[in-house]
Amino acid sequence: MTDSPTKLRLTLCSGALAGRNFPLATGRARIGRSSECELVLARQDATVSGTHAILESEGDKWLLRDAGSSTGTFLNGRRIDAGARVEVRPGDWILFGAGGVAALVQEQRSPAPRSWLVLESELHPGDFAARVDVAEVVAVVDSDGRLRVPAPDGAKDGFRFRLDRSPVVAESLADPDGAPGRVTPRPGDLLRTSRGGAGLRVLAAQPEPGAAAMGVATMQHVIGKEIRRSAGLFRLLAVAGFVAVLAAGFFVYDHFQRQMEEERRRLQADRVRLEQELQAVKAQFSTSFAEQRKEFEEALTRQRAEMEKQMAGLKESERTQFASLLEKYRRSIFLIYVETRFSNPRFTGPVEIAGYGTGWAVSAEGLVVTNKHVVQVWKFEPSLCVLLRDYPDTQVDTTIYAWPSGERFLNDRNEPPNEYAGYNSGSRMNLVLVGTAPDTWESVTINNEGRTVQVDIHAHTDADLALLRLTGGTFTPLPVKADPTTLKELDPVMLLGFPLGGQVLDSGRSDVSASLGTVRFVSGVVAHTASAFQGNSGGPLVALDGEVVGVLTRAPLKGAGEVAESFSQAIRSDRLAEFLRTIR
Repeated sequence: MTDSPTKLRLTLCSGALAGRNFPLATGRARIGRSSECELVLARQDATVSGTHAILESEGDKWLLRDAGSSTGTFLNGRRIDAGARVEVRPGDWILFGAGGVAALVQEQRSPAPRSWLVLESELHPGDFAARVDVAEVVAVVDSDGRLRVPAPDGAKDGFRFRLDRSPVVAESLADPDGAPGRVTPRPGDLLRTSRGGAGLRVLAAQPEPGAAAMGVATMQHVIGKEIRRSAGLFRLLAVAGFVAVLAAGFFVYDHFQRQMEEERRRLQADRVRLEQELQAVKAQFSTSFAEQRKEFEEALTRQRAEMEKQMAGLKESERTQFASLLEKYRRSIFLIYVETRFSNPRFTGPVEIAGYGTGWAVSAEGLVVTNKHVVQVWKFEPSLCVLLRDYPDTQVDTTIYAWPSGERFLNDRNEPPNEYAGYNSGSRMNLVLVGTAPDTWESVTINNEGRTVQVDIHAHTDADLALLRLTGGTFTPLPVKADPTTLKELDPVMLLGFPLGGQVLDSGRSDVSASLGTVRFVSGVVAHTASAFQGNSGGPLVALDGEVVGVLTRAPLKGAGEVAESFSQAIRSDRLAEFLRTIR
């Protein structure tokens, strides 16, 4: 007779549902954001896939496996390999997606934890540590501005952490009587072992009510103690000989001054280099609007002339059929606008960039397909990859907007974005990033501010896909062709989207544009002759029968980190269908 497994429960310790308990019955439990799962996580937890992981009872054991998620499943800091099933026991920690939702495995009869602290490594997301029932962690600020906290198990003597928070609070907590001040750790705080090195990011912190989760003594308080201690030592040494002590003091002071001067020069050099990198990034993404407008209008004029030429070459029945498809799917095409903000305590201010793309409805439930490089630009732009490599503690935040064709995307000041129309992941919260295809990387050599740099950048592959979910509307989905290899050379196709984004739309409305062309060939991609520009990224390539045969993707690098001018490639529709089956 097979033994029954231990009755377990999952206690969520980070994410939107932190503090919730999920009991596990025998059998099989799917975990994810989809309503079809037995353990449904919050929609706000965007790093969690629709069906992210599966827990199964087998004999007297519980086994965990990843369900093909795009962000991974981690057990006690180790990522679960694809297809592997690993045993979970009470006391284990599970992380659903790097930087995602952390859960503690407990026996159902065990008391729920009163407090917890969940930390994740910046360098290797998913390598996380979690401490349960944290009542108080004492940290003392040394005279060099670093915090000393209890070291992790197995750490060497002298292991120290430093708290990073913006604005910095550790130096302003002295009580009038000199007692240590207190600060409660909160999500986003960083514990570092050095000023420049990577550290541990606080994913979640739940202190016990009435108890501080971290105590901090201020720098002023510690320095005061050191001065008093030095004064006592000075009096003792004065008995042995004032001259010797004074000479030693000058020697130490001179040595200290030289060290401080070297440190000052190093910090100044770092600051100059950082300013140069920030200026290069800002310059790349903020050229003159007037120059952009003129360039875009000229390009759009050329595109319209080319389209009229192509239309003239089509049969009357084909022109009528494409015009009918354009009208049918007009409201199913979305202008995508993404604001990305890069923040770091060492920056003089946040780096903010914005860009346009195209999305289109793939289901009546509001699922919208676009490119990954539209919503996660920092993985594809060489200068941003260098910035994040050099400053791995940089926080990246995005706000995604989507307006159906015909919707006003400019606000009252005639600037994007219009937060009161369409969909967005910010104020309206009716848009979420469901997930992206798994990242693939390649090493490239680029010229960055006069220096040759080798950096990892997202490869030009079928992985340039992302899925959004919009709520609160009605959607007419575009059908996806099951087998695009049935297309023949010179078959007519139509590309739908927003060439050049919203830069040349004087009306302030997201009017979809169509570009006609023919199929050149179908192999790993669908190559076509339809005109496309920045802003068309993610748009559907539609065949004459009304089915989507490809998703326009980013042009590959042509060397030295520069993107080729051609946008004539689309990710095949069968690869898109495979991505949708994996992530939904």
